[in-house]
Amino acid sequence: MIHAHLKMSKGTDIDIAKRKKELFEMVIRGVSKKNIIRYTAEKYNIKERQTESYLAEIHEEIKDIFKAEKQAILSKYVVMMQDLYRRNYLAEDYKECRNILNDISDRLVGKAKSSIDITTDNNPISIELNFGENKDNT
Repeated sequence: MIHAHLKMSKGTDIDIAKRKKELFEMVIRGVSKKNIIRYTAEKYNIKERQTESYLAEIHEEIKDIFKAEKQAILSKYVVMMQDLYRRNYLAEDYKECRNILNDISDRLVGKAKSSIDITTDNNPISIELNFGENKDNT
């Protein structure tokens, strides 16, 4: 009976992919690391170390997803700002046009930055998004 129990903790590639998908969903829903570890131990008989390994892979995947979408986010932002500028120009609101140009300029030279912090229990993921290059990272 012990062999059957140990065999359950190991999984095929398909089983592992299903577990990771399930854990990914738990992470993005904000379930704590402690609760995820308890859940995987009870449901799959997986030790804490293996769950932490899965979580590390998931956190890297989240970073990769964000990086892949960074260009799309930037493109959308530029189009939105162009439209906003055009509308204000047509309305002869030149002060707002100047504000929009300043905002675009600041972002393109890296003066303005946005950051998104995603935290799961005590395991933070910090992703910083700079629009344009700044002088420190050239």
